[in-house]
Amino acid sequence: MLLTFLYIFLVVLVAGLLQATTGFGFALITTPLLIFVMNPIDVVIFNFIISTVILTVMVYQTFSKGDMKEIKVLLGTSIAGTILGTYVISRINDDILKIFIGVVLILVTLTMNLKIDMKLGANNLARSCAGFVSGFLGATTSLGGPPVILFMMSQKEDKDFIRANLACFFFLGNLITLSLFFLSGNLHFMHMSTYLLVAIPAVLIGYVLGNKMFSSINSASFNKISSGVVLLGAVTTLFNGVLQLLK
Repeated sequence: MLLTFLYIFLVVLVAGLLQATTGFGFALITTPLLIFVMNPIDVVIFNFIISTVILTVMVYQTFSKGDMKEIKVLLGTSIAGTILGTYVISRINDDILKIFIGVVLILVTLTMNLKIDMKLGANNLARSCAGFVSGFLGATTSLGGPPVILFMMSQKEDKDFIRANLACFFFLGNLITLSLFFLSGNLHFMHMSTYLLVAIPAVLIGYVLGNKMFSSINSASFNKISSGVVLLGAVTTLFNGVLQLLK
């Protein structure tokens, strides 16, 4: 049990560091790694609770650097995706969810690493699609980040602006999703309360380290780190999914 606590502490610390550095990445790290010690649905709820802790701090510190107008459409359409995702997660099989997570990450990784230049501009249709898919994936897998990240990176904005908007978007999205989980009866977390107590200090330490790292990187490095995080999550999840299929 002690090794499990240490494992969770280290995973969450690294995830918190990446979240603070890029404005996203928490679930991309924790989801494939925590599946080894928790069932997939518990991982989704755990991710939302712990990532909300770090996002609260991030929003407080970065709010003035972003622009709420940039995320209104994304947030509105993500709510519709979240409602559908909340319905799906209460009816999906654990093994199917693992495979779904793996497929999602691989597709996202290919998109981000084949250097596809998405000239989306301020297109509200693209913004709406990104928001809806983000909400659905967030509710079903806690991996709602990639669609919005891809959209925001296509805007070629400053790294501080992107990180601030991502933090605000995911913070509000997390609050909405947790509320929907509660109303639908899917918010069960008391059985993992000890894990949560271990994870909270870990994510705060990760935030302090990641915040220092963010100030020392340029926009090009920011984009490389963002793509690398998705790639790591994809490879790890695919490996875990293959193992499950072979059992």
